[in-house]
Amino acid sequence: MAYAGEGAYNAGVSPAPITLLRSAGLVAATLTAVAPAVRAAQSPRIEAMAFAVPLICFIAAFLVALGEGYQMRHRQAALLVEAAAAIAFAALSRGGFSGVLVVVTAGQAPFLFSGAGPLTIVATQTLALASVVGARAGASQALVATGGYLGFQLFATGAAMLAQREAKTRAELALTNAELLATREVFASTAREAERLRIARDLHDTIGHRLTALRLQLEVAKNSAGVQQEQAIETSSEVARILLGEVREVVSTMRKDSSIDLEAVLSHLVRAVPRPKITLAIDPTVHGADAALTQAIFRFVQEAATNAARHASAEALFVEIAREGDLVRVSARDDGQRTTSIREGNGLRGLRERFEELGGSFEIDRLDGGGLMLRALARTKAARS
Repeated sequence: MAYAGEGAYNAGVSPAPITLLRSAGLVAATLTAVAPAVRAAQSPRIEAMAFAVPLICFIAAFLVALGEGYQMRHRQAALLVEAAAAIAFAALSRGGFSGVLVVVTAGQAPFLFSGAGPLTIVATQTLALASVVGARAGASQALVATGGYLGFQLFATGAAMLAQREAKTRAELALTNAELLATREVFASTAREAERLRIARDLHDTIGHRLTALRLQLEVAKNSAGVQQEQAIETSSEVARILLGEVREVVSTMRKDSSIDLEAVLSHLVRAVPRPKITLAIDPTVHGADAALTQAIFRFVQEAATNAARHASAEALFVEIAREGDLVRVSARDDGQRTTSIREGNGLRGLRERFEELGGSFEIDRLDGGGLMLRALARTKAARS
């Protein structure tokens, strides 16, 4: 279902670093293929040209592993294909810088695997490369060659880990900043609403009461004066009555308009989040939500974005807010990868409590592939009154 408020407010992470990494990998693969290609041209036999098969597989897997449109598990599988293709290329190309492709694979690993995954890939590639070189040139030559490539792999992996850590820190900082900005907007909106109600009460309690007293006094004066004075007092009484009605109308209007623009509040949150890319679909009838409901929905989107960014490395988050009679339904689903069971921490428990206080409910579902679906229902202010 599409709404008038649907749209992606944050542009995601800039593709420049990925483009640079993709270009560097393709250049390395091309330069690595020069030496075996020259030998194949000098001796055009099938055995001499066999290196092209793993090289093509490596390039294809490399593009998938760095592709933005693929799910994480597909990109991880592509990296493993890269590692196998790099070893096969080293075995078939015979000489030159045939082991450079394992360095390219090692440099990608921290972006796709966490924990000990990158170092496991480096160790596996090193052992496989040592076996290939040892079978062809002996143990001493294998030790020298693989030792050098091991150093290059560790350097590439370490640099990638630092870059990944820096990117994660920047993303968390941006998320925290976005949360602060959005929270400030919510507080400002709540303060404006409180101020409007205070002014409305003051108008009613002071001017309204005074005008009522004035009318009563004029009524008394009207009954104790002559004809002309009676007409003037009657006119004054009518004016006082009209003014009193206008004051009540202003108070009523201010109370009716004391809602908060939900889309404006949420846009402050999602616009500053670099990743995941957040898409909002907001039913226009929910835009003017009351303060309590706006707070609950804001915390819902905030928690969904935090979980998707910090705990699942999600690329996209889709949030839908719809009106169903006297209920407002909120849902959020991400495309993240979660390898552990879902544990309801303080954030999710707080969301459950918020929506239950609003006469609704809160649910958590795990999607196929590791993504998370959050669903919540809340009653509108009219239904809670």
